[in-house]
Amino acid sequence: SVFDVYNALEAGATVYLITEDLAVFPTSLANFIETQQITIWYSVPSALMLLLLHGRLTPERLKSI
Repeated sequence: SVFDVYNALEAGATVYLITEDLAVFPTSLANFIETQQITIWYSVPSALMLLLLHGRLTPERLKSI
């Protein structure tokens, strides 16, 4: 929600809006999360489910979340 985005920015966080290219390819999205060391994930449940099912996740890759 807009409220969540503004609260994150007010707290000093960086907000990444995911491009369509990343959203379509879960492995690319997992790489992006790992590279940027994303610590908080906010999305619709279906996006998280696709990432978990097809993103080739391991605990080591996404230890920042």
